[in-house]
Amino acid sequence: EKFHSLDFVAIMSVIARSSGRVAVARLASSSIRAHERSRHVLRRKIHSTSLQFLPHSHRVLPGRGPRGGSLLDVAGSPIIQSVSSDFRPRRIILVRHGESQGNIDDNAYVDTPDWKVSLTDRGHQQASAAGKQLKELIGDSGRVFFYYSPYKRTTQTLENMSQHLDDEQIVSVREEPRMSEQQFGNFQNVEQVLNCKEERHSFGRFYYRFPSGEAGLDVYSRVSSFITTLVRDCHQYSHAGQDLDTMNVVIVTHGLALRLFLMRWFQFSVEEFDNSTNPGNAQLITMLKHVGKNGHKWYELDPADRDSLNLPAECGVPKNVHLHKLTRSATCDEPIDG
Repeated sequence: EKFHSLDFVAIMSVIARSSGRVAVARLASSSIRAHERSRHVLRRKIHSTSLQFLPHSHRVLPGRGPRGGSLLDVAGSPIIQSVSSDFRPRRIILVRHGESQGNIDDNAYVDTPDWKVSLTDRGHQQASAAGKQLKELIGDSGRVFFYYSPYKRTTQTLENMSQHLDDEQIVSVREEPRMSEQQFGNFQNVEQVLNCKEERHSFGRFYYRFPSGEAGLDVYSRVSSFITTLVRDCHQYSHAGQDLDTMNVVIVTHGLALRLFLMRWFQFSVEEFDNSTNPGNAQLITMLKHVGKNGHKWYELDPADRDSLNLPAECGVPKNVHLHKLTRSATCDEPIDG
């Protein structure tokens, strides 16, 4: 394509305005339509080869990106420009915060805002142990890009974990409100919240809405928006020359938000989500990049982590991997180019 579609429209429009001729205006309109028809064929081809290996709502849209046909996410942000581009870090690791005061005493929420509830002494120890586990997992050469919920208990978890990493290993630390806890209301009436949680158990976690708070569906929506940002950030790091095969994205968050992130990424059903359980406090849930024999790359959930969440095997692998019968040639814990 010689012209970006928007540039093409602008050029032809200027010609039409400057000449004042109806014939030129009609020519511009006809040329643009023909141009868009040819681009539509190209977009369908890109969609059929690249799109299937990304989270399921990413799609190709016209008129965006440097070539007018980049792959865009749900918010319209370019996330990939060619089949060969790889914006995927080595691992995506989700971590639930350590044990909090609210985990051992529901009265903690009566006069303390949920987002200011802190870790217990045990929670600090759990978070420190998670940091040691992370260091062992990524080694001395692995690097980390942290996202964290602004809540006090997640911030404290991050602080404890990061003490076990070398400064040069931490590429970035970013506060991310969209990975916050589900909102149950403001200062909480303990009896009312407990009654609501019991009612939620029979109604279903995903659709149940707390009075003055959120449903699981609301959290799912904001987590989906965050995934858009995550993919775009990784894409930008890749284009900046960062080696994403040594990069680990670590997201310090909450039990429900963590499971909804996985639901969104691996596209499992509402029923499968409702049957899942929260990870333990300060537990690492690991998504590892795999490489197919045809060069395609995707993430799979660590089987032991998946079992701990009470998820069936099919919920730990993207649906399209099964659909297209992809087979691995390596994982990122093995030599990728070997």
